[in-house]
Amino acid sequence: MLENRTFDLLSDHKCVIDCNGVFKCHDDDIHCPSLQKHFDLHDDENTDIRSLLIYGHNGLRNRLALKLNICDMLHVSWDSNLAELANRHHRHCMRRVTCEAARNHLNKAEDRKIGQSKNGNLAQSSYFLKNIYATNFIEYAVGSWYESHTQLEYPTKTKYHKNTYYKLIGINTFTHIIKPQMHRLGCSYSRFDDGLSLICYYFPFGYKNNMILLRQKPKEYQCPYNFPLLDPVFKGLCKYTEYLN
Repeated sequence: MLENRTFDLLSDHKCVIDCNGVFKCHDDDIHCPSLQKHFDLHDDENTDIRSLLIYGHNGLRNRLALKLNICDMLHVSWDSNLAELANRHHRHCMRRVTCEAARNHLNKAEDRKIGQSKNGNLAQSSYFLKNIYATNFIEYAVGSWYESHTQLEYPTKTKYHKNTYYKLIGINTFTHIIKPQMHRLGCSYSRFDDGLSLICYYFPFGYKNNMILLRQKPKEYQCPYNFPLLDPVFKGLCKYTEYLN
């Protein structure tokens, strides 16, 4: 299965992944009295929230792919390991990913990767709203991440090996969502006594020189080998399939 090809997850719930993609483990259990309710998105009772997150991310990726005629944009599926990583932040009383600000590189020519470690390349996004009664919080949070594209310059076109690419400079929550090769998502949703929190992990995610390339679809195009099918709903996305011997 595709989910088993991501990374190794430490079974100890005291271990939280840090800004460099390395697990940091606490000696003692951390109690969080301010955590009113954690919506474990593994559970069947929270299927609607999980489906909303998947649908929302795929919808936004599809929107960009069709608008700019981008190819190789993969369909995103749920990953329980990534969701568990996000869960641990909330269990440790974290409303936001504390190192997120250090990863929002805007218009700086840096050669840096997000969360690169033996566990693979990861990206994190978090959103905290100081209002426990807010409606449509999930939609608002994911929409706010996508709207961070306004912090970036409009992508420019470049040619490479007979292909045309959009060159997007800067890494933030928008690029976490729209990185074409990213295809696994896992999130945690919680209500604290002072607000609502959403934390999501993305895999795989990496970049060079603070830049992401988006390939423009050529006239004759086929989806990548392991994602050979165009999604029947999101027609700009390529879906994964298992090949049976």
